[in-house]
Amino acid sequence: MFDFKQRGGRLAVAAVAVGALSLADAGVGAADAAARPTTTTFGALTSQDWPLVAQLTLDRRLVARIEVGLEEKCTSGVTIFLPPSDKAIPINRGGAFSDSFEGGPTVLGEGDTVSYSDQLRGKLNRTRTRITGTWHERTVFTHAGQSDTCDSGTVSFTATD
Repeated sequence: MFDFKQRGGRLAVAAVAVGALSLADAGVGAADAAARPTTTTFGALTSQDWPLVAQLTLDRRLVARIEVGLEEKCTSGVTIFLPPSDKAIPINRGGAFSDSFEGGPTVLGEGDTVSYSDQLRGKLNRTRTRITGTWHERTVFTHAGQSDTCDSGTVSFTATD
């Protein structure tokens, strides 16, 4: 029989039986049993009241990952929700970072396609405990030769450690 426990991003397995081995008996050191974190997490609600989460490396020189919820108003009159993300964005000495990316067209089926473009900008305060920034996403859906353009506008956020 085995007892599975999640610790520090690693899965530790210990035999559970009469005379079971401890982690130390199995040759697993203290560093392996409790891995140190490599990132710190910032969180916020955007100006649209959707969540934003950013993970920075402990030295705060790289945005390891950032995710946001965005509402986009479309030319067809509908509003959609999309959760874009980005990763591995360098932070300059002044605390600023930015990235622009796009994708598509991606075929959704029966000739329907989607394309998108994102612009992300942010800056850490002097003590690197707060991020202020903006995210803008534009998505274009195409169906039977007609397109529907959806745009979030510039969405601002202030995230704290």
